[in-house]
Amino acid sequence: MISVNNVTLRIGKKALFEDVNIKFTEGNCYGVIGANGAGKSTLLSTITGIAKAGSGTVRFQGADITNTAPHNITKTGISISPEGREVFPGLTVEENLRLGAFIVRDKKKIAEGYARVYELFPRLKERNRQTAGTMSGGEQQMLAMGRGLMSSPKLLMLDEPSMGLAPILVEQIFDIIKRLHQAGTTILLVEQNARMALSVADRGYVLETGKIVATGTTGSARKLVGTILGATMVKNEITAHAVGTTTFHPDVRTILEIGGQDSKIILVENGVAVDYAMNTLCAAGTGAFLSSQAKRLGIEVEEIGAYALRSEHPTPIAARCTVFAESDLVHKIQMGHPREDIIAGVCNAVVANYLSNVGKGKKILSPVVFQGGVSKNEGVVAAFERTLGCKVIVDPNGHLMGALGVAILARKGSGRQKFDFAVENMEFRTREASCGGCSNHCEIICVYRGNELIDSWGNRCERGAVAR
Repeated sequence: MISVNNVTLRIGKKALFEDVNIKFTEGNCYGVIGANGAGKSTLLSTITGIAKAGSGTVRFQGADITNTAPHNITKTGISISPEGREVFPGLTVEENLRLGAFIVRDKKKIAEGYARVYELFPRLKERNRQTAGTMSGGEQQMLAMGRGLMSSPKLLMLDEPSMGLAPILVEQIFDIIKRLHQAGTTILLVEQNARMALSVADRGYVLETGKIVATGTTGSARKLVGTILGATMVKNEITAHAVGTTTFHPDVRTILEIGGQDSKIILVENGVAVDYAMNTLCAAGTGAFLSSQAKRLGIEVEEIGAYALRSEHPTPIAARCTVFAESDLVHKIQMGHPREDIIAGVCNAVVANYLSNVGKGKKILSPVVFQGGVSKNEGVVAAFERTLGCKVIVDPNGHLMGALGVAILARKGSGRQKFDFAVENMEFRTREASCGGCSNHCEIICVYRGNELIDSWGNRCERGAVAR
């Protein structure tokens, strides 16, 4: 519906914001949050044509509206409720609302606009003859939002609607924002109250002063993704997880990690990873296994932890591998074991499988940090604590620890390269080639951006190198 593409706005030599890239689709609510001075309100002013972009483009429904005059922006279907409300204090409520419909010539549509606003804000109907300057801050905010709705906009932009309002009024304003969103209005919400903004938004953006100058990738596809993003740091996930965890938990000795498809254990001494192991073929200790068993038991995977904690007599479940665990689970269901006992048994089986396969032969010392998606499962956490006989620390951002670790490494590294979000609009493809330079016949992966070869790998010697 609307896209802001590499937009930079400067006053003299100072950049108010630089290379901003945001996309909004129709019918959604988007929250833009950030500190004072980050350029949130200026971004809205740039979209409405009040502030002039120095570079980049703003497109709305396919048309370039960059630096278009504000009154013409309104005609395209964009409306704004500005920061500080900016109502006309000497005009009545009705007169303020009428100004919001200055582009509307059809009297019937104007009447429909009044009806819609008065339905959303009954207080305005009660006081439609009152001058705006005599109204409370909350009432003026309702009036500013109502004025923005009078033209039946395709995109409604709300700039700091909670500013200066009492908490009870903030709740009322955000309830109305929810109703507008549910009715299908596309909303761009700029707000310092991050909690409230993200409670109604489908997606959130954080606008910060500064720019991205280093990026990092990790995980099994780190080289491919790193090539696509132009990453300044590409690092294996063991190192990334270790760096992330020791940064936030410097005394950690053992890192337990269970994700959706794989799991690993990392042993740490003096803040340095000294040993590790990963699962091989068995998936019985991973999130994928828990998800499939939750489906079999007719519950959401997020509910597993709560069910497990209610159990007083966990059902023994075979923990040797996925096949044995699943067949044993089906058998226990058929025997009539209570659901919570079976689920607690599954959690115990995950821990037993992990320790016997991934942690086999490893000396697990405290402090222990458990991370990965499965760390959010209270039942598995409790099973680890019972089995290990010590407290298991679960970091609130444990599922992001690998990403945090490689970000820290990228920041500390010497590589610097400006990151461009326009990468999401680029077309990338891979092609496999076989080198015939010797009997090894190396399989070489070539990565292209458009028709340009940007990287290749897989060759064991220079004879297999692909010229760019």
